[in-house]
Amino acid sequence: MPRFSRSPSDAGVFGGHGQMSAFSMEEERRREYGPHSALVDSFLGIGGSPYMYDLLGRFPHPISLYQHLPHLSTIPVKALEEVAVQRLRVLNFLHEKFGAETSLSPALLRETGARKPNATPAACAAPGSLRAPTAEAELKQLLEEAGLMLARPVGGAAPAPSPELTQAVAMRDAISHFALRLAFSTDKERQQWFVRQEARLFLYRLEELMKFRGDSPGTGFERDQPFDEFLRREGLDYDFVTRPQRPDSPAMALWQRATEFRGADASAAYSYQELRLFLVPFYPDAASLVARRRVYIHRFIAYVPFTDMDQVLLGKFKSVLSECFSLLDSRQSTLQTNVFGDARIGELLMAIPTVYIGKDFRKDAVETAEDRLTPQNVKDVWRSSFPPCMRRLFGAYMRDHHMRHSGRLQLWLFFKGAGMKLEENLQFNRALWQDAQKFDREHSYTLRHIYGQEGKRADYPPLSCSKIISGGGMLQ
Repeated sequence: MPRFSRSPSDAGVFGGHGQMSAFSMEEERRREYGPHSALVDSFLGIGGSPYMYDLLGRFPHPISLYQHLPHLSTIPVKALEEVAVQRLRVLNFLHEKFGAETSLSPALLRETGARKPNATPAACAAPGSLRAPTAEAELKQLLEEAGLMLARPVGGAAPAPSPELTQAVAMRDAISHFALRLAFSTDKERQQWFVRQEARLFLYRLEELMKFRGDSPGTGFERDQPFDEFLRREGLDYDFVTRPQRPDSPAMALWQRATEFRGADASAAYSYQELRLFLVPFYPDAASLVARRRVYIHRFIAYVPFTDMDQVLLGKFKSVLSECFSLLDSRQSTLQTNVFGDARIGELLMAIPTVYIGKDFRKDAVETAEDRLTPQNVKDVWRSSFPPCMRRLFGAYMRDHHMRHSGRLQLWLFFKGAGMKLEENLQFNRALWQDAQKFDREHSYTLRHIYGQEGKRADYPPLSCSKIISGGGMLQ
């Protein structure tokens, strides 16, 4: 077994008293793990814990409800920054691919890739690569590059990964999740974005796990070994019942009542996933399925088919995040002092939620008057293109030719974010205000302020939905 050596090359994030720590590997380990050596270097050397983050057999994805903090002594600051940024890339990718879709279902990722530009239908029908890869293929590649998934073998069967490597991938995943969870804890809207993207990643991994067959030589649900192991590891020891053999037994009568909602003949042949029903408390575990009338309830227990267990576990996952953010909300003063005020990681954690590292849509773009909001087109597009809150506010503004202070900040910052330049904003509002001279005297300063031309000369962004709803957003 290769030995570890300690190298005092970086300040440990979680080590006390300014402890220096970084785990380096001997050359033998670097030869053994190749491109994964840096990953192993950073995240092994970790103490034992009642809950051990690790992969499930040969399943290549790390998956967890993240109910337990990863148990580690120290981690280099650079390693923490690297894994946090890599996971943020994955979440931004999911945000970009789902776009305006509110669904969390991974089915969208598996849709056939779009046809490449200038490709004829005949060319697209031919075998080859004229179609873009699916979002799922892109996601897997991104996860591999980020070290958040085991690399897939290229041709032929690959040998089983070593325990050190599987644990390193799982620990990298856990540490990056908790780092981002902490970074996104300071703002409600950012929390919601984080939960939505993490839920999409979790549901994708869970569906992959539910399709993954274990190494058991048995047939039927005996090969769901990785999924069952996941339930046990997360403390979800749901009992289950199998399809009875005797057609005239009371158990078969209950089975038929529990499965007839599926619209299939209960006596028909079932796939092996449908040969058992999990016994899940109807609330809160199966609440989403109960609300959609997807399960049969008997004595407060929901009989959940294997194929619907993803919704039970997704609810658990979101509940864990919700409870954690509620706790962090109540500890913000302590977090600001002891975590975000830490010179080693505070600046990193504060910057993460505001950084976009996805595709740069503005690159090589030529901005024209047609691409942005101007005084000339605002009255033509506001009814069809403004979000509801700004549409209502602007409609009242045109009717009354006046706005209160909070409304002015919201609308004028929105104009700025939509591309209206300072002089255009001044010109448009001066013409619309009930008294142009009073506007110049009392309100033009505010407009110059939000464009960074007055006061502390900060460049203010448009207000977020949560700040508008809460009535916040005063200029600092």
